[in-house]
Amino acid sequence: MAVYTLINGATQVFATFTTIIPYQTDNPIPQPTIGNVQGFQLVVKGNNGQNVSATVQIATSNDGVTWSNYVDALTAMGVTTGNATWNATGNYKFFSAILTAISGTGAKATLTMSA
Repeated sequence: MAVYTLINGATQVFATFTTIIPYQTDNPIPQPTIGNVQGFQLVVKGNNGQNVSATVQIATSNDGVTWSNYVDALTAMGVTTGNATWNATGNYKFFSAILTAISGTGAKATLTMSA
């Protein structure tokens, strides 16, 4: 099993419209070793005792140009730390993620995918 970080340390919201374009510093992950079952984990961390939340939309593509939303958006929330997980099945060549919302003092989000 391989683990990939799709977003890491993001501290701002990336707006998207009808087409999903991955943020350039988080290049899409090609599929050579990605199976057709994926596990996603979103973790958001902030300052001690502060409410934090983050929402991430996962995107998939078979050509690296045309992107589609994959599964429902993941939202993690909590005090100081929040966590959300999702398992999905699909055979795609590329995976990426866009941070659509984040809040809380010092909040940073990380999304990992295992396949």
